[in-house]
Amino acid sequence: MIAQQDGLRAIDWAVIVVSGGVGFLGLKALQHFFPAQASPEEQIRNLIALIEAGARAGATKMKFRLSANSGFGAALGDTPFKIENQTGTTIDLEVEFRAHRPRRRRKAA
Repeated sequence: MIAQQDGLRAIDWAVIVVSGGVGFLGLKALQHFFPAQASPEEQIRNLIALIEAGARAGATKMKFRLSANSGFGAALGDTPFKIENQTGTTIDLEVEFRAHRPRRRRKAA
């Protein structure tokens, strides 16, 4: 989760003075529905959850474009993912899923 500050900031007091409580609640609603950018740890955790969901749904291949600025390059160094195109600002990542087919049993002669 994103760290929250306790108490009211100067911007909050200005909104309350100018527009009253309705403006303040509107500002808090905007902050709730459009939060700040997640930390790299949260982004990696969400990426793993998305890959797991794709595997459960039966996807054969997933492609992602990640920001190199958020520390993904160091975190993806030891993973089996295929890194296609790594530039100074982006990393293209490809994840392929193998289909596990059940083996056929041999009939006893």
